[in-house]
Amino acid sequence: MEWSQKGPEALEQVGPVASVEIVLSVDGDIGQAYDCMAILDTGGRISAIDAGLARQLRLGVIESGEVASPVGGTEEVEYFAVSVRIPELDYVDVVRAAGLDLTGYPHKMVLGRPFLKGFEL
Repeated sequence: MEWSQKGPEALEQVGPVASVEIVLSVDGDIGQAYDCMAILDTGGRISAIDAGLARQLRLGVIESGEVASPVGGTEEVEYFAVSVRIPELDYVDVVRAAGLDLTGYPHKMVLGRPFLKGFEL
């Protein structure tokens, strides 16, 4: 399925997704933006970014912490400050995102409740 598809079939097959930009800044000035897809996780207590992408974009680590592991227990991860923009809504927010391995997934970010709290349905 292509990301450009919309409607009930797209929602059923890939879930609620949004096209976002990761906005990079240099010395406080807005610079380049990296386009990617993000899944909207209304049940997620955290937001996440693919750890490899975060390193590729040279995002700064703001802290380390534990997250629940999908195989049980917890794992130590790095957290990044990510400036996320949704162009269609002209909305920008800085997200505290856990660096996770999202290899193999079509989306490079997971936007959880901390990001979604500013929206109403």
